[in-house]
Amino acid sequence: NGDLNAEMVASAEAVADIGDGGSNIGIMPGEVLTLRHLLTAMLVSSANESANIIAENICAGSANPRQEFISLMNRRAMELGALNTHFVNTCGIHDPDHYTTAKDLAVIARHAMTLPAFRETVKTSHYSLPATNKREAWDALPVTNRFLNPFYGGVYKPTDFEITGIKTGFTTPAGSCLVTSAVNDEGEELLAVVLGVTGRDQSNDVYACTTQLLEW
Repeated sequence: NGDLNAEMVASAEAVADIGDGGSNIGIMPGEVLTLRHLLTAMLVSSANESANIIAENICAGSANPRQEFISLMNRRAMELGALNTHFVNTCGIHDPDHYTTAKDLAVIARHAMTLPAFRETVKTSHYSLPATNKREAWDALPVTNRFLNPFYGGVYKPTDFEITGIKTGFTTPAGSCLVTSAVNDEGEELLAVVLGVTGRDQSNDVYACTTQLLEW
């Protein structure tokens, strides 16, 4: 519903409403970024504020832009067949009425990977954002997916696969979660969804579980 080159302004509310300890990249109120850059920050660095900024700008003509965007999210999930999913916020912060399932995430991911801009973004291993009206340069931005982050040197990468995406996730109640797409040595693309990994080493274990699932 948006032009990837459209400039979007960050509101103070969008920047602040990311949950206690919510993942962010430090976008400032009044900062201007394009939709393309906001999507990259959201999908690669888990920037919660980016999701809010996108929602508010896409539905800017509505009386309550973010709520209108969430309604669009729920409508689209139903259209795709994600029937056990319900959103109450744009960025995945914990709420008992905000939920999904492994199957629904696979359904959503399968559709999302048909969109060229999405597919290109979620395989990103490193990126930088341009100067904005608020800053001359950005600090290095993290790639949260260890399958793609070159810092981890492919330690967690399953053998005989090219990882093509997609997205990490974490809240304390949900545990460590990961949706992964990968192409095996026969050229078949697979989707793996792993949710609810907990424990002392959960940030590593979610990749081990995904590797086991893909190789199986």
